[in-house]
Amino acid sequence: MIIAAMGLAREAALVERSGVRTLACGGNAPALRTALASAIARNRPAGLISIGIAGGLDPALPVGALVIGTMVGRTATDAGWTARL
Repeated sequence: MIIAAMGLAREAALVERSGVRTLACGGNAPALRTALASAIARNRPAGLISIGIAGGLDPALPVGALVIGTMVGRTATDAGWTARL
């Protein structure tokens, strides 16, 4: 199972499917921490992704561009998984 964290229910609807547990917490960091801890304790996920559809990262990016980060906040992403994505 993969856990996908996002802010909006609309974003969750884009990735919700079998094998993906979505956590839409509306930008509420304490709620997200609680939801993540609970989901991880129950399922031992294969991975965690953070997704968003808001855009605005770079005006040169076309609509629908896929951006794969190497950091989430101050935490580095897994280099092998990032390369596979």
